[in-house]
Amino acid sequence: MTDPQKVLSEMKRVCKPGGKIFLLEHGLCETRRGKTRAKWTYYSDLYCRGCYNDLDITAIVEESGLKVENFRRAMSGCLYVYVLNPETTEA
Repeated sequence: MTDPQKVLSEMKRVCKPGGKIFLLEHGLCETRRGKTRAKWTYYSDLYCRGCYNDLDITAIVEESGLKVENFRRAMSGCLYVYVLNPETTEA
């Protein structure tokens, strides 16, 4: 993901009126164990799966201006699950 803001802008643009954006993404982990695992597997995750496991997904979503309708984390806090409303943006 070279430009996550561009990706979120495009999702917002193509979303139907009244639609939602469902975002499921790997990122920074909450737990020490998860952070250690992510550090050990960074290059294999990137080159084998195309996954950037060191991104601050919360900061990326906040910067996008999309309204968060629902949010939770899973897998030691490494998996971010968002439901976003593309019609309502923050001022």
